[in-house]
Amino acid sequence: MTAIQVGNDRNVFPPHMSCLFRADSQAFVCELCKQSFMVNARPPLLYQHVVAKHPAGTDPAVCFPVQMKDFDPSDPKGEKKAAAEKAAGNAPVVPKKKAPKKDDALDALLDAGVKPKKK
Repeated sequence: MTAIQVGNDRNVFPPHMSCLFRADSQAFVCELCKQSFMVNARPPLLYQHVVAKHPAGTDPAVCFPVQMKDFDPSDPKGEKKAAAEKAAGNAPVVPKKKAPKKDDALDALLDAGVKPKKK
């Protein structure tokens, strides 16, 4: 074995890992041009692909039927939709956490075994 071959062995993955990488790299595939996108591609990136690579007026749901079904290009992060749901009362109610009192927090630390430093 040469030094180059030994160095390249570091980058060789087991066969089951390469199958996972291949599946992740082709998680989303455009139905029109068959370009593949990684599993972590978000709807704004997929929408940008539709606008940049396909003729004007192409419906994003044609390229990515599942991912672009409810996507709103004017609200890419979904902030307007969340605000509308909150105003309508459909948003889940998250209870506010009570801040512990300073004395209680210190007592809890001391009870847990944390000891102050001696000078």
